[in-house]
Amino acid sequence: MPVSLPAAAACVNLCVGLSALANATGLSLIEVQRFLGCIQDAKTLARAVSTLGLGELPNQLARQAQQRAADLEAAPEFSGHAKDCVIYFEQVIGHCDFSSQSFVGLRTDATAIVEAMREHIAQTAPKGIRAYFADPNTLPARFFVDLTQSVIDALLKNPKFQPLLEYDRWRVAFALLDAIKDDTGAIREDTGQILSLMGELAQKIDKVDNTTTARAEGVSDRALFRLVRPIAEHVEDRDEALLALKEAVDIAARVQAEGRHGSNLGGLIDDVLSRVTALSAEGAYTAAISELDEALQREEAESQARTLRLLNAAIDQHLLAFDADGAATKLARRVTLETTDPAARFGVLRGEQDVWYERGRDKGLRLDLDVSIALARITRHAAQGADQRGAALNDLGLALQTLGEREAGTDRLEQAVTAYHAALEEFPRDSVPLDWAMTQMNLGNALQTLGKREAGTDRLEQAVTAYRAALEEWTRDRVPLDWAMTQNNLGNALLNLGKRAAGTDRLEAAVTAYRAALEVRTRDSNPLDWATKQMNLGNALTTLGEREAGTDRLEEAVAAYRAALEERTRDRVPLQWAMTQMNLGNALTTLGRREAGTDRLEEAVTAYRAALEECTRDRVPLDWAMTQMNLGTALKALGEREAGTDRLEEAVAAYRAALEERTRDRVPLDWAMTQMNLGNALRALGEREAGIDRLEEAVSAHREALEEYTRERVPLDWAMTQGNLCNVHFAFFDKTGDPARLDAAQTALDGAREVFAQAGASQYLAVADRQQAAIDARRG
Repeated sequence: MPVSLPAAAACVNLCVGLSALANATGLSLIEVQRFLGCIQDAKTLARAVSTLGLGELPNQLARQAQQRAADLEAAPEFSGHAKDCVIYFEQVIGHCDFSSQSFVGLRTDATAIVEAMREHIAQTAPKGIRAYFADPNTLPARFFVDLTQSVIDALLKNPKFQPLLEYDRWRVAFALLDAIKDDTGAIREDTGQILSLMGELAQKIDKVDNTTTARAEGVSDRALFRLVRPIAEHVEDRDEALLALKEAVDIAARVQAEGRHGSNLGGLIDDVLSRVTALSAEGAYTAAISELDEALQREEAESQARTLRLLNAAIDQHLLAFDADGAATKLARRVTLETTDPAARFGVLRGEQDVWYERGRDKGLRLDLDVSIALARITRHAAQGADQRGAALNDLGLALQTLGEREAGTDRLEQAVTAYHAALEEFPRDSVPLDWAMTQMNLGNALQTLGKREAGTDRLEQAVTAYRAALEEWTRDRVPLDWAMTQNNLGNALLNLGKRAAGTDRLEAAVTAYRAALEVRTRDSNPLDWATKQMNLGNALTTLGEREAGTDRLEEAVAAYRAALEERTRDRVPLQWAMTQMNLGNALTTLGRREAGTDRLEEAVTAYRAALEECTRDRVPLDWAMTQMNLGTALKALGEREAGTDRLEEAVAAYRAALEERTRDRVPLDWAMTQMNLGNALRALGEREAGIDRLEEAVSAHREALEEYTRERVPLDWAMTQGNLCNVHFAFFDKTGDPARLDAAQTALDGAREVFAQAGASQYLAVADRQQAAIDARRG
């Protein structure tokens, strides 16, 4: 069958395409076919099923079960048993994982997908049902497979679904196959993920603003595609990867434009640059670097001007190859060549490092930050004396910390902490107190970021210690703006600690720190910074208000957010305006829950919907998802006070929308929180409806949450989810009278109470006491 390529590429027949790939790379046809299979990996299917709303499959299947039973009743083997099969089907469908993650490794094989589901049911369904699904030949198992496979098979054949699986695979494969041919025999664990991102970026090449210019300058498609792999290997975030691709295309176009013009440095240099330009046009960046390195060895002792021209060309090629260390080495050589005064070289080199750091920080470019890190290490080795070493180490810590804040892991942050500690050894407090204080604050920032990602509080406590140390030298009288900034950061650390502690001492201290910062960072002196601190103050007051019986703190929080909105206007800073609207909605929701009417809750819904006008899914997907979740919470609270179910249905829709971006792979704890809230909304719906379908969905949602909300990882969240599960079992008992539900409720509550007691969480223990009384009352 013919394979459709984008407009820039030719249409090729399947066999011709395979042969071309094999000829271009020296691989066998079998190896090529294996590679093409890798491109169609689970990530492709994951995005496709998400786009088509696979999460609705359980409801679709449930609707079709009755009709399928009627069709099968005529079959002799199912006669008299089809309705029983429907009952079993309805009980197990909630145990199937219809998330995109469930398709990992199964490609697009409907038979394999359904078989995996059946095996999962045989392990997780209620004990009385498991046996019917452990044997694939039982009627309930056959009914399940027949119905489920027909629906999934239809999905996989859907013409809207198929283009999402193609990934422009031929276009990607032709450009990138030789880059991973060492992996074709035994695919690396991360190859599928890398290929997934490579495919996404390759599809977007034609949409990059500067691609047309690059092609006009002579950059081939092959060269453009070869920019993709190193980006995909080093950058996980899709938006950041696209920024990196745009930057790389710019450099590739510039290399071609400059290469067409003579250097005025002689024929030998022009010949080298011409060969480098030609190699770069075809994506042979490593070969271009080798060509330049050979020329540099010849020219470095002969001509400074020629050497500088070659160095600049080599820096571009290293950047196109995503080689930060190589680019930094050439940059340092350029500084050495251009700076004749040895005493001045450290300052010039540090200035070069700062240029790359600021570009990476402000433009979101991973490669630039990597270059700045490599330059900071070179600068450290070039330092003369403690002051220079301390400055270089502080620069290194900042670059590592900035990159670490963007990565999912903590390695860079740990390295930043190490760099700051080393800098403090070079910056004695007695001799350079202000530099020492600056490094303490930077250390506090890195520790706080680490602490927010860890379950314990040790790092956050260390951050508080570092900030308080900085304040001993960064006093209000001496450096008022630095003092205020540190007070604000101290407030953030105390707020994060306070959220994890049972009492309110840390939260009170956070409020004090924020108010201290506002005494210096006034509205007149810096209106937007003042607004940011007002929002931080509002966050602390909201958390305090949630733990106190009255509403005073919550009213203060609302006032702080509204003050912030006076400067954080939609026209001026749209995304910050949206974030403040969302936080205002949070405070209003908590207030609304404590008041008899619905005015505050309606205001909260209005605030969330206002936020969503700027906080869109395309623009800031995770912030959009967070706002959707918070909107769901306000709608659920409204729905519980109204007679109908419209608001509750809207809440469920909002939570499910949030889960489209808050995926388990991407943000596991946020995914779990949203699943828990979805379970609460489904329980509230289930309590008002005649059947138990919604309650079954609620149980499934809470159990999903508990897969990430483990007792070891986040004990309080685990306990709260157990408490919510207890409430669902109450609702089941009230509908069915099944005493087993009370036993299940008791089991969930016992675990929750144990954790609450260990944490000294008195407010949650009070809720558990009420739940225990409810169990006792139902037992009579």
